[in-house]
Amino acid sequence: MASDSPTDPKFRSIRLGRLGRPHGIRGEIKLDFWGEDPRASLALAPLFLELPRPGARAPALSPTRVIDYKKANKGLILRLEGVESREAAAALAGRYLTVSRATLPAAAEGEIYLADLIGMSVYTEENGYLGQISHFLETAGPVLVILSPQGTEIFLPWEGDHVARIEQEEGRLVVAESFRALAETNP
Repeated sequence: MASDSPTDPKFRSIRLGRLGRPHGIRGEIKLDFWGEDPRASLALAPLFLELPRPGARAPALSPTRVIDYKKANKGLILRLEGVESREAAAALAGRYLTVSRATLPAAAEGEIYLADLIGMSVYTEENGYLGQISHFLETAGPVLVILSPQGTEIFLPWEGDHVARIEQEEGRLVVAESFRALAETNP
């Protein structure tokens, strides 16, 4: 079970979107929002800003609160608590707005949060162990990063037919033959 405290080792956060450029002079900032329902997502508490932490693998999480938002072309315009100027908003550009996984509702039938895949073991359909999912990259389509027993990274595109099945109770993801063919042509 995920925790809602960032100091707990079991804590997992879900990125709701990436902050962009400032909007206006009063501290508003554009958010490239990745969810479906901004009202429900932005009302979740606590929300966090990911901040760089030099020398650390994981970012620092700073609690924040959305005071107001409005829909904009390809995203949202946010007013965040404590961000009162264009300069303060500009300092947040490129940061991610996240929420604790523990505060989110259960995934719908047949769906899964990408964050719930982290830590799963990855196997071929012939039961060959490939490694464990360590994280995912947010590109045009998410890419899961599998850390192999040899310490190398294997990149598994989430989009397409590369995943045969997910056995969530067993903590297993099984890759399809199409992924093996892709991996063999792109070592």
